[in-house]
Amino acid sequence: MLCTCLRSSIRVTAFSRVERSSPDSSCPGDGVLPRLLLEKNLGVSEYLWTCHLSSQLANSLVPSVLKQQCVCVLSWTLMERVWKGRGGQRGWRDIYSEMLDEPHTCPLTQYSVDSTVHQYISVSDLTQSLQSDCWSSVSLTSLLPPGGSSLTRSQINAALAWSCRTVTSDPQNNHQTGDRLRQRPLLLVGVLELPSQTSEQTLQLRDGTGAVACVVTETSEGEEGGQRAAFNTAWIGCLVCVQQFTMVTERFIQSDFPSYQHLDQTSTSHTNTAESTCSFLWTTSTS
Repeated sequence: MLCTCLRSSIRVTAFSRVERSSPDSSCPGDGVLPRLLLEKNLGVSEYLWTCHLSSQLANSLVPSVLKQQCVCVLSWTLMERVWKGRGGQRGWRDIYSEMLDEPHTCPLTQYSVDSTVHQYISVSDLTQSLQSDCWSSVSLTSLLPPGGSSLTRSQINAALAWSCRTVTSDPQNNHQTGDRLRQRPLLLVGVLELPSQTSEQTLQLRDGTGAVACVVTETSEGEEGGQRAAFNTAWIGCLVCVQQFTMVTERFIQSDFPSYQHLDQTSTSHTNTAESTCSFLWTTSTS
């Protein structure tokens, strides 16, 4: 229905075995997205993006965060939100006319991969990528202040004890090539919560794969355009979609390097422990 022309034919050579699935194993009626496709006359690119997002959300949110029946509707809602204002719907589409009218125009010619469309990422994939990238891209000498070659032993190890790396969710705003976590803007979906098991009241975003600490900031659209921390208890327990955020990875190193010259040695004999923690700043806007 999406891309097959009526002038083509399909020959069925074999059938798979009938598998009985539980009512919660798929979207209601297993036809929500195709039905919405025909009702809304959605473009090929938008529909394929929605189908892919639906399968990803099912893996990361079901069943701990969301019921399977809600995944298709959520995917469609996110598609309308993400593609809104981007010119995603290029004119009115009539799917039936595409198949029947003369001359015939195949919908496949309308499909294109847009590098500006958001890419969904689960919380666990986000934190694993951040922790891996923060160590693979680091140079110990770059963590020292200017004139690091003249620092004493204690000054060098004190400077290496803590450092951080920041990456924005939009790769267009990451000026350094090594800071590009992905080639497309990232999209996070999860539940905001305050863990009751910890003494620190840190806001977290959680999905079915993991949780990450977050700080919500509010950006004013006035003349000043400043940022400030924002928090509303009504957000707790809500399912949110985060499109604009900054990821922060902190590095903690306990080391005992004798001098600056030893920093380039591949041996880990001078490094006791090396750890990292991940969090992100979520930016909202107010008028």
